[in-house]
Amino acid sequence: MIRKIFKRLRTAALTRLSRKKTSNTDPLHSLVHRYNYFQELLYYNNDALKLIAEIEDKLSGNHAFGSDYIKLAADRINLSAFQVIKALNHVANNQYAVLYQVLDSINGKIDREVYCEHMPSSAGFVVPYKKITRSLLDDVGGKNANLGEIRNNIGLLVPDGFAITTNVFDAFVGTRPRDGSGNNLYERIHKKLSILELTNQVNVDAVSKEIQSMIIDSDIPEGLLRALGDAYDDLCREVKKTVHVAMRSSAVNEDGDLSFAGQYTTVLNITKQEIPNAYKQVIASLYCVPAIMYRYHKGLLGAQIRMGVGCIEMIDAKTAGIIYTLDPNNPRSNTVIINAVRGLGKFAVDGTVTPDAHIIDRSSMKVVKKHIAEKNYMLTTNPVKGVDTVAVGSSEKNLPCLTDEQALDIAKKALTIEKHYNAPQDIEWCIDRQDRFFILQSRQLRFSPGMAKHRKKYQGYPVVLDRGSIVCPGIGSGRAFVLMNEQDIIHVPEGSVLVAPHASPALVRIMGKVKAIVTDTGGISGHMASMAREFNIPTITDAVNSTSVIHHGDEITVDAGSLFVYKGIVKQSMEKEITAPSFMKGTPVYQMLQKVAGLITPLHLTDPAAKDFVPESCKTIHDLIRYCHEKAISSMFYTCDNISEHTTAIKAGIRLPVDLYIIDIGNGLKDNLHKGRAGVDNIDSVPFHAFMKGLMNKNIKWWEPRRIDIKGFFSVLSSHAASIEDHTKPIGRRTYAAISKNYFNFNSRVGYHFSTIDSYCDDIKNNNYITFYFQGGASEDIRRMRRIRFLRGVLNAIGFVTETTGDRVTAYMRKYDRKTIEEKLEMLGKLTLCALHLDMLMTTDASVEWFTKAFLEGNYNFEFK
Repeated sequence: MIRKIFKRLRTAALTRLSRKKTSNTDPLHSLVHRYNYFQELLYYNNDALKLIAEIEDKLSGNHAFGSDYIKLAADRINLSAFQVIKALNHVANNQYAVLYQVLDSINGKIDREVYCEHMPSSAGFVVPYKKITRSLLDDVGGKNANLGEIRNNIGLLVPDGFAITTNVFDAFVGTRPRDGSGNNLYERIHKKLSILELTNQVNVDAVSKEIQSMIIDSDIPEGLLRALGDAYDDLCREVKKTVHVAMRSSAVNEDGDLSFAGQYTTVLNITKQEIPNAYKQVIASLYCVPAIMYRYHKGLLGAQIRMGVGCIEMIDAKTAGIIYTLDPNNPRSNTVIINAVRGLGKFAVDGTVTPDAHIIDRSSMKVVKKHIAEKNYMLTTNPVKGVDTVAVGSSEKNLPCLTDEQALDIAKKALTIEKHYNAPQDIEWCIDRQDRFFILQSRQLRFSPGMAKHRKKYQGYPVVLDRGSIVCPGIGSGRAFVLMNEQDIIHVPEGSVLVAPHASPALVRIMGKVKAIVTDTGGISGHMASMAREFNIPTITDAVNSTSVIHHGDEITVDAGSLFVYKGIVKQSMEKEITAPSFMKGTPVYQMLQKVAGLITPLHLTDPAAKDFVPESCKTIHDLIRYCHEKAISSMFYTCDNISEHTTAIKAGIRLPVDLYIIDIGNGLKDNLHKGRAGVDNIDSVPFHAFMKGLMNKNIKWWEPRRIDIKGFFSVLSSHAASIEDHTKPIGRRTYAAISKNYFNFNSRVGYHFSTIDSYCDDIKNNNYITFYFQGGASEDIRRMRRIRFLRGVLNAIGFVTETTGDRVTAYMRKYDRKTIEEKLEMLGKLTLCALHLDMLMTTDASVEWFTKAFLEGNYNFEFK
């Protein structure tokens, strides 16, 4: 689907380029048009950079992946690169149409490496677990591949069963529409996805139900039904009894870099006759609301996700749970964490109950800490219902699920899996009635941002909660939304803090919206916990009474690193933890990724001033992205060049040395102008506000003649200062500032010199930049050159890269955080004021150094002390 979208967009773009269009002559309309596409370019530029980082991460060998991932990643980054090129051509009036051909050339090389129509593999429709290793990932999906690997190459006990391959999925869903097989569900599903309104939860719910019903109501072809029945009969002969089975999802990209934890359906304890319907339930769960929203947040909506399914013997577990071979919040603690519940493990992974916890030191292999939870309910197998929730007997409620000896034995087996994969693991396990230990699932462990070594309490804020388990450290603030009923999840507003009775993977639906999560029950393991860490959302579970002590609508701050919830807003940040081992290197699919990555990730165009910084030198997608980003910034630099006095602009009602007019191109000004003029309080543009803070600095007396007496430096200062015109009035022609919420372009013409400042500033570091340009002056060449030397000295000292040619200086900085950009813009505001008439004041070459030092020390009026 992504590839079809890319081809359709490319054809449409090239068709538009071939047509002669009438350009809009309205400067304001043109400016807004260019700015809107500039924002689009920034969005897709960041998307492409994230994809490049993802591919580079895969090249470390840390994550399992198959050829399907490579094809999907290549398609996604080509689509992002195309959108960047399209946006640049709108910004730069189609000056860079040749880039479409460059992209097409690179894309053709990628196609030759990996892309072809998917054909059924030799794996057939079913593969027994005894024949599966991770090499079959594309055929059986991530979960099945890992279980087969653990059984056959590590030697640990895994339930007997078989994988229903992705060939069955292809035949049932019809992902190869031209061959006429299956139900042709693929095209019908993606037509439904095309009408999704992702900001309309009612629409998403309706589309999800329609797609799932479409799948459930479709017939499985007779040949597939026979294959499933025969595989079940073979399983029963293998174990020498008639068994009930569990049907579990195993998508190709599941349990890899993207976990999809808890998003897909598992059907437990079913008979042979129920297998076909259970299979359809698992496939249909690809399009449940949480899974749709997860893929949307991960940039996969519309992508072809192929699903294998595991059909494994149902284990009548007396104990089950999760193992983390390292503490995901604090990997340096060197501990194994085992969470356990009575009965089946579903209640441990979905957060229904709070599990027991055994903490084991990896070096000494001793239990160093235990938490035994009260157990009121457990999930068990039931011959009629499949599974059933039953009460735990009063004599067992407070007994541990595991002995210390069992916990240590489990930890040793878990570390064996970690050693094999050369990566920390997140493992589901169970113990049956005969005390046999089974591995049910294993995937690479995800680490949350690092937590503080010591609990830190912020004074002056009432603490409303100080207990629970840290799932993902960090700090998040907002209004509390107490979710007592999951049906109300569609009403959770953007920027809120979610408070809920229990941890549920369904909460992924709002993980792109909330600032933090607090739940009454649950542990650091479980599907929701994995998702919270993946989305990097500060999360506390097992807080017991959060839904009663936190009131709906209260402003709160969740400090998940120190286990405090405060009433009111506290702003802080925390560092990130990183981990990294490797196991994929040397495999055929890894070698395929290396070839494709060679056409995507390397960056050859590093110097915009170099002669080879041209379209023809773009050898990779990364080169293209870099080139487009640089040229877009260069094009935006000339934003105000075509503005005239006839352009709609608002005069600034601020005392300044320039006659300033403001052009709002997107939420740069607030309403309620005073007498039609914009005051400081009307400015809502982040970069423009920072610049104006410097330009309006009250300590810089630009309106006063400067009289400085420095021995040996000045010979013409007094007479020249006296000749300067009335400084209480603006000088020069109109100065324009085109602004939006995160952008501004300041174009100043004062006397015989002019300057331009162009900047973007938001919370995404990759978007942020400042470009500064200054040229000219009324004095003789030698004095103008002194001012250029002064500007260059100051700009270099405060972190800009500078270039000078004659009496012109250009300076820039790229990809700094918002705070730094704001600080530098404020300095540029001060510098703009202080540089006025400075060419008249620096009478010798030696004076330049003094003026530079004076400015950097805050002596903005250049007073001799």
